Amino acid sequence: MYKFKKMKKTKIISFIIFLMIFSSTYADEQNNQKENNHQLFVNFRSGINATVKNGVSDGSIFSNHLSLELSGKVNDKVSYHFSNRLNNFKGKPNNLNLDLAYLKYKWNKKIYLLFGKQPFSFGGMEYSNNSIYDRPYNSIDKIVYKNNDNPIGLNLIYLPIKNHEFQLQIVNGIKNPHNPRTEDPNQRIDSPAGYSLNWNWNLFKDKMIQNRWSYSFFQENEREKYWKYLALGSKFNLSPFSIETDYILSDEDVDRNGKMINILRSNNAEYSDTAPIIYETYLVKLKYNFLPKWNIVAKGTYEIGSSKKDINGILKENQIFKRESNYYGGIEFVPIKNDNVSFHLLCKNQVVDYDLGKIKIEKDNKYSVILGLIYRIKII
Repeated sequence: MYKFKKMKKTKIISFIIFLMIFSSTYADEQNNQKENNHQLFVNFRSGINATVKNGVSDGSIFSNHLSLELSGKVNDKVSYHFSNRLNNFKGKPNNLNLDLAYLKYKWNKKIYLLFGKQPFSFGGMEYSNNSIYDRPYNSIDKIVYKNNDNPIGLNLIYLPIKNHEFQLQIVNGIKNPHNPRTEDPNQRIDSPAGYSLNWNWNLFKDKMIQNRWSYSFFQENEREKYWKYLALGSKFNLSPFSIETDYILSDEDVDRNGKMINILRSNNAEYSDTAPIIYETYLVKLKYNFLPKWNIVAKGTYEIGSSKKDINGILKENQIFKRESNYYGGIEFVPIKNDNVSFHLLCKNQVVDYDLGKIKIEKDNKYSVILGLIYRIKII
């Protein structure tokens, strides 16, 4: 075990040295240019989360996230982006399986191509924000938001007119541990793929209205089983106020979160279906910049889970079996204008209620207080 940990540390150190040498080499080559086209960042997120669940304290959890991010231009046509986490949120070391590793090729002023391991081309403002307190909010968060599960593929970016961007992404499928590959060769899909169409567009001066819309379609490991994901997000900048809204529809022939499958199997050990379900999520987030460096933040989400067919004599078609609400309020301090450093204090409440007839599940009522820090440092 000691040798294994030592090897991980050695790999991490070697990776840092490699990035430093790589960046320094390119920086030397660009000394005669007015601007350095290669940048190396350290991203750090840390927080203390104190939680009370159903009246019982879970204690305080300290978490942190450290990552390196390298980006730049090779020439006027080709740019690159690499990113790797050095630990997870619990502070444990990660392996060197890069979270992001892609090249961007400029075909012309309106067409770009992305090749390699890249983020999903999903819509929604919450997904675009990627901040520590905008944590995933719907039932597929463990699948969609895990950085090391970013897909490998191609993304075609088209900018037809000012303030409008279309993206067509084709990637390898997302692994679903709750849908193991079938042994039937007539039903098995060995290399499932996913497709996303994204439309990002803005309106009025200073992007007063921003929209992030997408529709995604993923093949599961079996024929005629799919995951369809619709995300519609909008932001209204009404300085000093901003309002964000999201609508998410996740149509799953296979329960991707696995929660429903586990519940059904706890009632019947022989249950082997995939529990086809639909989740709908609604989100509203408000931010008020009441002082130059201070923001008040409030957010609420509401999610409904329903079955797509009769399931094991427990659920009927279109029956609502889950209702979940999340809301929080807090304060954010941004000492640097470019948002490279921010502190936040938040209070959050989560209520999850299942209605599964003869299967009795206690309602979850969880309160949390979160004190956190985010910073992003440019090394080169």
